[in-house]
Amino acid sequence: MIIKAVEEKVGIGKLIGLRRKANNEFEMTMESEMDSDLLLNGIMINGQECEIRKLCATERMVSFLSLPSYIEDEEISQKLINWGVTPIILPLMARFRSVNHESASVSTANKFPQEVTSLPYNTSFMTEEGVQYFRGIHDNQVKTCRICASLEHEKKDCPQFICRNCLEQGHYARHCKVPRCQGSWKYKR
Repeated sequence: MIIKAVEEKVGIGKLIGLRRKANNEFEMTMESEMDSDLLLNGIMINGQECEIRKLCATERMVSFLSLPSYIEDEEISQKLINWGVTPIILPLMARFRSVNHESASVSTANKFPQEVTSLPYNTSFMTEEGVQYFRGIHDNQVKTCRICASLEHEKKDCPQFICRNCLEQGHYARHCKVPRCQGSWKYKR
């Protein structure tokens, strides 16, 4: 009923997430701030006027898509903490499993400090097949560095991104131009 009432007011597909809180309260994540502003006058559900309040702009839902189901909440939470974001609810609040239960989309509410405006679009997790990258999304997301989450540069320009072969900045080892020593996998410097 909540979803229908919200869609009638803002349009289909504008509600991204809905979670039940205590005391018959719900938290909604909207596609845009403009969509959430349309709800501030309240909505009618079963003939009853329901108050809508806007969450503090520092609180955002973050979702990681198609993670293997065996990745633990602690590993996901630590990734968020390393970016300077604080998970509000532990254990993580939602794991939406795929049909075959091999992967899950994980969503959690987080407190963003003023200096963190966005998280990277992709992040790495260790899987059974080695390191793999997974999509991370949240409202008002902008392009950031995948390594340090800076808005000032992309990964290739990050001071923390160095080639593991020549220890120079700005390229992957597979693109390294430093000649290798004969009969060795080591590189000359």
